[in-house]
Amino acid sequence: MKRISLARLRQVLHYDPDNGVFTWHPRGLEDFDGDERRWRSWNTQHAGRPAGCSTLRYTNIRIDGKTYWSHRVAWFYTHGHWPNGIIDHRNGDKYDNRLDNLRVVCPMGNAENRRALMRGKKEDLPIGVFKMPRPGLPNPYMARIAARGARKYLGCFPTPEAASAAYLAAKRELHESNTL
Repeated sequence: MKRISLARLRQVLHYDPDNGVFTWHPRGLEDFDGDERRWRSWNTQHAGRPAGCSTLRYTNIRIDGKTYWSHRVAWFYTHGHWPNGIIDHRNGDKYDNRLDNLRVVCPMGNAENRRALMRGKKEDLPIGVFKMPRPGLPNPYMARIAARGARKYLGCFPTPEAASAAYLAAKRELHESNTL
């Protein structure tokens, strides 16, 4: 199915890059094949209101029978072309579609910006920090990071904060796309 044109997109939606919200423009009668009842109903329910639906994955917008992810539509709306790579949310919030929060990255850059993936599962530990299973160790908190497809051991530390500091320093050094 063919993607929407920039002219059509701007005809049906307004995008505010400062807050990342799309709103519907009033639609013309021609969009409803002359059906005045459907036209009035749609404009009453949608015109001037926020567009899109939040799902577990991302916010999406349905236009002319085709569904698009809002972050990709925001890029197209402002840059005039569809992104060539993955659109990454700098702050990790997949529902925050402000233009300054969006960037094009490779798949590895996107994976490096995931926040919760390396979080300790049983305890509320910082990202990249794990508690060693043996009690009584002088340094029970281990830090490690994944870079270029391999895990790198960063050491054991007496506190979660010290282990987290080591993780963040390594992240700044190893992950080009990091936002921390």
